Amino acid sequence: MKKIVIGGCSFSQFMDENSPWKSWTNLLEEEYRESIGISNTAKSSYGQGAIVENVVHDIIIKNYQVDLVIIQWSAIGRGMGINQKDFYKKVLDAHDGGHMLTNSIEYFNNGISDDEISNRINRISNSFVRHSLIQIKLLKDFLTLHKIPHLFYWGWEQLTDESSEEYRSLIESIYSNSWWLPDGNTGMSEYVVKKFGNTALLPMDFHPTTDSHKYFYDTIINPYIKNNLL
Repeated sequence: MKKIVIGGCSFSQFMDENSPWKSWTNLLEEEYRESIGISNTAKSSYGQGAIVENVVHDIIIKNYQVDLVIIQWSAIGRGMGINQKDFYKKVLDAHDGGHMLTNSIEYFNNGISDDEISNRINRISNSFVRHSLIQIKLLKDFLTLHKIPHLFYWGWEQLTDESSEEYRSLIESIYSNSWWLPDGNTGMSEYVVKKFGNTALLPMDFHPTTDSHKYFYDTIINPYIKNNLL
């Protein structure tokens, strides 16, 4: 049986029947549960550090016997607290906040108000951008070293023109035929918005709807799996 490991944030985690949307990972599991072993490490609030940590750990547990890794990269700076004290309080109050401690640089003192995520509008400092890109580069090199095929993509656009120029060499080293880029530095959100317009994302939210996840799965993920894994 082929094995897939998935990493990401809420854009890629398995959703239960009471959730406001069904994820593309749910659709993948439903279609291939008999023929592909799917290990999904994606979880809400994960930043790049937590994604890398959990994916690498899962690959090691599997003794590197993995046929494909799919990574949906998350926000550059999660904005979980307005300062270090506030951040640590949230970790203590959270049901499962321990994963944030080892990657705390992604979550506090980034100039973003409480519980926001970063995007092109609420920009953050270059130190956060560099940290995030280095995490991506390290995982890419790890997978390449162990000859593990991988597909990377942004959940939603993160890089500004300024950061793209500042870290051009680093970005060029991580963008390749293993990175899905629908247009420029954009990602899944921009791809589904181009298809569905204002109805692509949940009202008063930024998460793609079930229809958007299905469109992404049908046009990007499933064709990739059929062409490269089966």
